[in-house]
Amino acid sequence: CQWCMMPLDAELDLHQCASCVYAMHVSFAHRAQTCPQCGAVLFPEQTRSVECKACGETFLTSHEEDPYALQCTRCGAFQEEVKAGQNYLVVDLDAKRAYNMLRSMGLTGRPSMVLTSEFPGKVREENNLGDDFEVKWLTETTGDIDSVNVKDLEGDAMETVSTFLMTTKRSGLLLDGIEAIISENGFDAALAFIRRLNDLATIHGASIIMWYDRGRLTEAQDKALSDEFDELHDYL
Repeated sequence: CQWCMMPLDAELDLHQCASCVYAMHVSFAHRAQTCPQCGAVLFPEQTRSVECKACGETFLTSHEEDPYALQCTRCGAFQEEVKAGQNYLVVDLDAKRAYNMLRSMGLTGRPSMVLTSEFPGKVREENNLGDDFEVKWLTETTGDIDSVNVKDLEGDAMETVSTFLMTTKRSGLLLDGIEAIISENGFDAALAFIRRLNDLATIHGASIIMWYDRGRLTEAQDKALSDEFDELHDYL
């Protein structure tokens, strides 16, 4: 495959050009939009044209994508910017869109960190995070360099985050684990932690992203948390 350089018989979904039956991986097809063999549009019933905000060229896309994941096929620019000094709340059934926002920062050279209650290896694999992204595990297990004590918000957790934000310019932080923080520390302590994170982001020109599924919190918790963010991206 010309895009991912994987053999076509690898266990990946394939797409075949309707005009010349050229076979390619689906990921390459969505990226290219036109057949590399004959030039035909690969998804005519889904395709729309987008004018790139960076280079001004028009490119084709078949994805109804989150704009933070949409890249120009000509210059590679993301079509929505995560702004430095701004904080974002993503309310959704899963963290996919939040990780898209983080990746858009990382892939444009902004240092990025994840605080997650999930196992770091799983997070990296599921969200296509390379070694340039730091992933810290919110857990009761201590002693590992990639572990952050979820019960020590004012100590271990805040020290980890503040050191990262103070020593990197225009960095980004994704918090994927607010429910675990609330469970281990109570809501008031979790809310105070979020406020301090957002204050640090403003001071150091960083971007804080947090996500949760509203159905897992109370109405009052949802309201209190959403009031702390500059932008709410609500997909529920």
